Amino acid sequence: MIYKICEHISGDTWCGISTIVLKANDIPINISGAYIEFVVKYSIASPELVTLSTANSGINIESPALGLISIPQTIIDIPPGKYGWYLNMKLPSSNIRTYLNGIWEILPRIPEATDYEKRNY
Repeated sequence: MIYKICEHISGDTWCGISTIVLKANDIPINISGAYIEFVVKYSIASPELVTLSTANSGINIESPALGLISIPQTIIDIPPGKYGWYLNMKLPSSNIRTYLNGIWEILPRIPEATDYEKRNY
């Protein structure tokens, strides 16, 4: 499922995502014991630039039985550009599934003058 994350300024604190419900066939998944990760990459073959997970406290499991997670705020300091991202989960049964993905635009801290014209500030 494609999910839109708002543009972010490189080096700023990203507000995270307050609530995500992981579902299968519109039914929340019991995520007890699951490993969940949010990964940002430049391209398929590039290294991971950001990895937030349940293992590094970058993702919180709020209610395992309801499939409810959150991603707390954190500083995202990667070069400006457009990046691909995904959120996947590995269950104790070893099944791996990608639940969300999308494109995330990281903006420069000081925009080029032409950026103002494009965005109609």
